[in-house]
This record gives sequence, structure tokens and C-alpha cells, in this order.
Amino acid sequence: MATPTYPGVYVEEVSSGVRPLTLASTSTAAFIGPAEKGATDKAVKVYNFSEYQNLYGGFVDYSFLTHAVYQFFNNGGSQCYIVNVPVTGLKTAEVTLDTNLKISAISPGAWGNNLKVTITQLAAVSPATTPTQFNLAVYLGANPAPVETFEDLNMTAADPNFVATVINGHSKYITVAVEPATTTLPTAVSKPFGKKAEVSLGSNLDIFAISPGLWGNHLQVTIAPTTSTQFDLKVYLDPDLTTPVPVETFKDLSMTATDPKFVETVINGHSKYITVKALTADLPTATTTLLSNGEGDGSDGTVAKPDYTNAFQLLNDKDDVSLIATPGRDDVIGDGMNYCANRSLSDCFFIGDLRQADDSVETAKTAVGLITPKNSYGAVYLPWLYMTDPTGRSPEPILVPPSGYIAGLYAKTDTQRGVWKAPAGTAAALAGTVGLKTNFTDVQQGNLNPKNINCIRQFSASGIVIWGARTISSDPEWRYIPVRRMSILLRVSIYNGIQWAVFEPNDEELWSQLRLNINAFMMTLYRRGAFQGSSPSQAFFVKCDGETTPQADIDQGIVNVLVGFAPLKPAEFVMVKISQKAGQTA
Repeated sequence: MATPTYPGVYVEEVSSGVRPLTLASTSTAAFIGPAEKGATDKAVKVYNFSEYQNLYGGFVDYSFLTHAVYQFFNNGGSQCYIVNVPVTGLKTAEVTLDTNLKISAISPGAWGNNLKVTITQLAAVSPATTPTQFNLAVYLGANPAPVETFEDLNMTAADPNFVATVINGHSKYITVAVEPATTTLPTAVSKPFGKKAEVSLGSNLDIFAISPGLWGNHLQVTIAPTTSTQFDLKVYLDPDLTTPVPVETFKDLSMTATDPKFVETVINGHSKYITVKALTADLPTATTTLLSNGEGDGSDGTVAKPDYTNAFQLLNDKDDVSLIATPGRDDVIGDGMNYCANRSLSDCFFIGDLRQADDSVETAKTAVGLITPKNSYGAVYLPWLYMTDPTGRSPEPILVPPSGYIAGLYAKTDTQRGVWKAPAGTAAALAGTVGLKTNFTDVQQGNLNPKNINCIRQFSASGIVIWGARTISSDPEWRYIPVRRMSILLRVSIYNGIQWAVFEPNDEELWSQLRLNINAFMMTLYRRGAFQGSSPSQAFFVKCDGETTPQADIDQGIVNVLVGFAPLKPAEFVMVKISQKAGQTA
């Protein structure tokens, strides 16, 4: 207060008593699942997909975490937490050709078991000499054509065509290793992958699926000497076909480490399916071998349910997280919703994926019936979605769970319209998907909707859209997603905005300030269309006075504030009645 010492006007600022409340964040997601790399003991916030890749690696076949994060940002998300869950028993498919060339899948996971490599030796320069070069082809799955072909490889480490030089770092599928060092050409062979899926061809060549996983057991490699020092290697995926076609072919490979066509040089880093290791310099003999016949089947490993439930706890100190998903894991939906409901502020919402196989009305209803506990802090969606394979290994679209797409659409809707708008409808089109595993009809959805299962539908005018907005709860009061999420928004915003009231004198002055501040906040939301009602009195109320806080509570240091709101509920069923208008005469 100014001290008057001279005649004149004194001006000072006086607090209005208004402490504006700000809207809590509702669009920060948390994704829990196995990543290719990165810390597993903490939740880390990332702001774009490039940052995620730097910290956690790329797409892997044993987890949908990366796919979900990619689609989250692709559909409007701006920030999310990552909780990397460790995988037990993850292996890379590999195969050994002869004794000196080992080929491995380029990354861990069961996908490598679908690789096959074929080696073909090139013809010798003269009948008196032995072949020194070979070709190597890589096949993936049922594709009869090779996905990669490496030609004129050799086993000479100093040669530019040294098999390891040509393949490692260039193949998308495999890596190779030559050990011990040898110039002996691998024999002509066709072998599929096993544990990473791997196989040894004779005593001079080991071949591995490019990554661990059961997929590598479906790889086969074929080696055919082409000269006394060269051979061809072909990789097949799903060699059970009547006339399999290699997915990769590497020609004129050699076992000389100095040769530019050295088998490791040509294949490792270039093949999408395998890696190789030359064990000697001897040329491998002609052969066809499944990698699953080798000593190392690829495996996707396992992540136990307790690993996920423990991972939820890493989010305990993340106050800004509001959406949680465990991409592709239906067995933790109940645990996820329970965690959201039992956080200190009950401030999160869980987005659940049903299993890929739960794509019929009956299987989906059965799956939802098994989810326990059920509450209004989560929703489930189906079916799974097709997206273009981001690794480029599959020419066909791959199936992925929808939670990453859904979380991104939630964030986009919150930003553009507000949390009170249901994240569904013709405006809720999903980006980055090329199809649905199942196209549900109106009749089929009519059987799923009463079970609170949200469908993703495809319409000619609007594309692939979210066509459901229900929580999994059976409580009619909390049936709709925007109602539950609006309640979360109010709870967190008011909690954060009235911290100043703690230890203030508990009397009418405090009560009036609380009413003033919360009323101002609710009025702002009302003007944005967040509540039902044609007037503020119909839309909300704030009560804090001697009636809500009697003397008994004052004596215990308690002040009670009662806030009510009229939630906006989505127009789920639009009923139109059409009648004829009777004709009128002039």
C-alpha cells in the first residue's frame, strides 16, 4: 500500500483474486511394448518419430510398438511416452553353409524363419581350375521370386566381391560371416533359416536369418558353384511351394575375403533376409538347405503379462500422460484400465486392441467378456488394419493393431475440437491404412455395439473411420468416451488450478475465491461448447459455502467444493422420420 506524503494521486495494483485455471493436457499418450533397443527401466517422452527411432530403433517383427508410435504421429499425435518392455528368449535366425560361411537374418525375431538362401557356384575359368565365385539369392515367405540377389561373390577377404563386403550393410534381410578365414567356395546349396534361423553349409559357410524369430525357419538357401572359385547363392522364403522362386539371388560369390565378390561383402548389409559368415576360404558345395534345419531357429521371444503390469508403474510420476496403449496385447486390457482408474487422480484412459483373430461377432463378444476388471477408463477397438510394410520386406500390406492410429486420432480431435467431441465419425478418418482385416456390416456392428465394442468401418465417402465411441463399462452414466474423458479433464484441471488454496484461511473469503476461479474456468469451457445446456446455469454449477463446508469440516481443516456439469453425449443414433405432405389446392 502506498504511503501518502504529498498531495496528489496515488495508484497501485490490487489483485482481483482471480487465479485462472488452465486446461490440462489430454493428448499425451504412453505406449508400452518391446522395442528394438533402448532403456527398459524408465518412461521417456518423444516428440516425433525420428526421435523415437534414434532412441528405440526401427520396426521389428516381434513387436507392434514401433508401428503404433509411427501411426500415432501420422494421425495427429504430437508427444508420447515410451516404455520399452524387455523380451525374453529373442533369437536371430541363421544358417551355416559348409563350415565357413554363416548367414544370419538381419534382425532378431521369428520373421527370419521365413527366409531361405540359395547359393550357386559360377563355372570355373577352365576345366583345370575350381570355381571361385558364386551367386547368392534371398527368398522371403511364399514369394517365388528372390527379394535380393548378390552375384559374383567370392570368399577372398581382400576382394571387392568378398561375400561379407558385398552383403553386410547392404542386404535388407541377411548378414554373413566367414570364419575361419578361407577362400574355399561354398557348395551349391539352398537352405532355409532356423533359430536366427541359421544353417551351416558344410564346414565353410554359416548363414543366418537377418533377425531372430520363427520366421527364419521358413528360409531356404541354395548354393550352386559357377566356377572353381565362385558360386551363386539364392534365398527362398516358404520353399514348400511347388516351384519356389528365390527372394534374393547373389551371383558369382567367392570365399576369398579380399575379393570384391567375397560372400560376406556381397550379402551382409545388402540382403533383406540373411547374413553370412565365411568359416574357411573353400568353395561351398552345391546344396539346398532349410535354415530351420540349421542349428539356430529364430524366435520372437516372449514378454510375460507381469512385465506389462510392472511397466505401467513406470508411468506413476508422469502427470501429463492421459492415453495408454499396449499395442497388440489383449491380455493386459483389464490391467491397463485398472491402472488408469487407480492412478492418484484417475487421470488416464486406456485404448485396447482385441486380438487379430477376434474379427468375428462371436469371437469379439467372447473376448470382451473375458476382460476383467471392466470400468469406464478404457475402450476396445477392432478390427486390425492393413498398412504398407515399412521395412519393405513384404510386397503385401501387413496387419497391425489399431491402437496407435486411435491414440493419434484422439489427440487430433482434442486439439481441433476438444475432449468433449467423440473421436469418431466421418471426420475421424485414419491415415496410413490401406484396408481392414474385416469389413463389418451394419448388422454385425449392431451386435457388437451393445457389448461396447467400437468398430472401425470403411465407407466410400469418408474412407476408413472410427465408428464407435463407447467405453467398455456397463454403467450408462459413463457409457460414452467423451463423457469419461471430459470428467478427467475437469478433475485434473481443477486439481492443478487450486493448489494455491492449501493452508489459506478456511472461511467465506476462500470459498468465494474458489467459486470465482472455478466458475470462470467452467464458463470458458461453456463458451467453447463443452457442456449441454442453453445457459450457464443449465450447463454447470459450482458450490462452495457454509453448506458444503460445515463447521465440523472446518475444524478438521477441510473445505469442500462441489462442481457439476451437464456432459455432451454423442448423437450415436440419428433418427429421421419422413412423411408426405398433403397436397393443397390454390
